[in-house]
Amino acid sequence: MLYAFLCLILAFATAATAWLALLAVLGWRPCVRQSPVSAFSAASDRDRTGGCFFAVVIPAHDEESGIARTVQAALAMEYPADEFRVLVVADNCTDGTAQAASGAGATVLVRSDAARRGKGYALRFAFDALLGGAHGCAGCSCVSLPRVDAVVVLDADTVPDAGLLREFAAGLQAGNHVMQAEYGILNPDAAPLTWWLHVGNVMENILFYEGKMRLGLPAVLRGNGMCFSAAVLRAHPWRAFSITEDTEYTLELLRAGVGVRYMPQTQVLAESPVTVEQLRMQRLRWASGNAGISRREALVLMRQGLAERQAALFDAGWSMLTGSRPLMLLTVLLPLAAGVLLHSGFITAWSMCLLAVQAAMVVAGTVSAGLTRRRVLWTLYLPVVVYELVYATVRGLLGINRTVWQRTKRV
Repeated sequence: MLYAFLCLILAFATAATAWLALLAVLGWRPCVRQSPVSAFSAASDRDRTGGCFFAVVIPAHDEESGIARTVQAALAMEYPADEFRVLVVADNCTDGTAQAASGAGATVLVRSDAARRGKGYALRFAFDALLGGAHGCAGCSCVSLPRVDAVVVLDADTVPDAGLLREFAAGLQAGNHVMQAEYGILNPDAAPLTWWLHVGNVMENILFYEGKMRLGLPAVLRGNGMCFSAAVLRAHPWRAFSITEDTEYTLELLRAGVGVRYMPQTQVLAESPVTVEQLRMQRLRWASGNAGISRREALVLMRQGLAERQAALFDAGWSMLTGSRPLMLLTVLLPLAAGVLLHSGFITAWSMCLLAVQAAMVVAGTVSAGLTRRRVLWTLYLPVVVYELVYATVRGLLGINRTVWQRTKRV
């Protein structure tokens, strides 16, 4: 019975690893682009330099120390100044976030609602203010803008690519209503931990999302660097208020036939945790949220995709089961340990083969991220990072949740 169970786990791990390896082969490139080239190079000069009015929304909770930098970086984007506005939602703040954002040049919306806390509520508040009655927000004061063609969402610790709005404008002109920019690490060389988190992020961007893009499959919203046309927000008002509000809204859009276009030619950079304590706070929150929505939605989406012959729906469910690298590692390490203890050469060999493929993907991601002498030395820190990520994944699977929008401590 145990042997059959181990074989079942390894069968799943084999299918998942093979799928991830295929995406890695399709998406891999030897180094991260420093000066991305537009995928919409055929667009007219007007399309590439303006033509769409953007509202750049930055939800912020107690971000007084860093919000000015983000606002200034957003205002410095290479796009006509009269065709975008930066808005900061100071959500349930207990510090001077609103004053700092206003002083940096942003329009500030102050939200105070202790009963409804979280990024999802902050986004709903901003969208209601921008789009008026489309979201049915009683008593919400609207922001006076000439028009709103699209809304871009940035996190409060983010530095956007200078060409972000230009690329989103070109994408909108090309018919994409929902887009996700590449999400990168702002401080990859701050510490060994941030370097390995950068490698993991590169693996997700290049070896996962770019591979899916080449197969014509949609991406998943990542909470930062998101772009929505006003038409989509009016047709599908924001109702995502969980920890995983970005994934929740992605699924709502997919079920309505609206896919997310991945935009590797532009990016947003956000600060990564530097210490283990910061990492635990962030990853426990993410892991618990992702585990919860995966339990509810993964198999449902796969069945729905098969029934409706919708590859995007099936892929969304399958990606929920296979997209977590720590979880995929667990599906190999547990049978490997059992195979060694049971003296099963077959189980051990099978597990070792899968482990080798997963290790090869880590090597590919490391090469794509770029190597220096110091980064090679930081390889010794990898076991600590793996342990922390697996630890967070296990706690998430066990349902040890964190449901409050809490700012990750930064140094």
